[in-house]
Amino acid sequence: MQINNLRIKACHSLNAASLSLMLAVVCCASNSCSHTGEGKASAVKLILDTDLGPDYDDVGAFALMYALEEQGKVDVLATISCNRDERVVPCIKILNAWYGHADMPTGAPEEGYSSVSEAPSMTCWQEDLHWPDSLCINYGHFPGCAGARAVGAETENAVKLYRKILSRQADRSVTICSIGFYSNLAALLTSGPDGNSPLPGRELVARKVVRLVSMAGAFPGGEEFNLKLDLPAARLVCSEWPGDVIFSGFEIGERVWTGRRLIEEAARYEGECSGNPVVDAYAGSLKYGELESGHNSWDGTAVLIAICGADPYFELCRGRITFAEDSTGSNGWQEDPQGPHSYVRFKLSPDRVAAAIDSITLSHSKFAYLKQ
Repeated sequence: MQINNLRIKACHSLNAASLSLMLAVVCCASNSCSHTGEGKASAVKLILDTDLGPDYDDVGAFALMYALEEQGKVDVLATISCNRDERVVPCIKILNAWYGHADMPTGAPEEGYSSVSEAPSMTCWQEDLHWPDSLCINYGHFPGCAGARAVGAETENAVKLYRKILSRQADRSVTICSIGFYSNLAALLTSGPDGNSPLPGRELVARKVVRLVSMAGAFPGGEEFNLKLDLPAARLVCSEWPGDVIFSGFEIGERVWTGRRLIEEAARYEGECSGNPVVDAYAGSLKYGELESGHNSWDGTAVLIAICGADPYFELCRGRITFAEDSTGSNGWQEDPQGPHSYVRFKLSPDRVAAAIDSITLSHSKFAYLKQ
């Protein structure tokens, strides 16, 4: 259903079954995403690699990540763009600043930074939507976000930032969550020693990274946007990554619809600035949203897995991703109990996974006003 009138006011009541589901999921979400110990010492150390722009579910993924950060479940080390579009880094900085992390290290691909491929440059795939522009205009005054197009001196070369961050972490301690193209990851694997580390890229990753969790692929086979847009990088990463890779495929996010409460809130503002960039990103995309069902959570499921683990939401199917020999970017799957890759299948229903993501996202203090 396309929403062609931003003046629609959405109001939904919860029936007894819905309320029971919400209560069960809140309990599930709070119990399943826990770590031993306290504070940052026990938190997942995370680097988020995002193509923020083609679809606004990246914004929801940021909201989920920072809600889990507020709960002490994750220590976000850096947010890195794999997309050369000029709006991406300002939008990343706006979201970081909104959540109180204006000083979060931010990286972006640079021309010629990779011997494998050139990172894609992509904005909204829906030609008549301009939510990245709106965020830049309405929130460009945030610290570190001066101007609608300013990348700023604080933005580093993506590969150099990866190498700097990884070199400073304990061995086998970092989780990378990729919710975009594999351009940066391929460039990292093929990078050489530098002032941050004497190790070449592949060895640095093998030493410092415990796992890669990725929204990519379609399983057990099909075509998917993130692999297809930079196929040389995808082929290299999937064949050369020296450690565990977990895929949350297209078919997962296709069935997990989240953000209905955010969409309802967005509709109230009738296209005007709400003062909340997360709500505004949803408002700017209402024509392609569903007031009753929400929006696909392709990236949110990957963030959930990266921080909380697959269980109890999903089960893992181990094996190895394969690629068609042509240029379509189509992937397949080879089952292998000892394989280096896993893809996830639903263990809980898609509705329960969606409810868990929504419950965690709205638990952040930034959304306390929605509970009034």
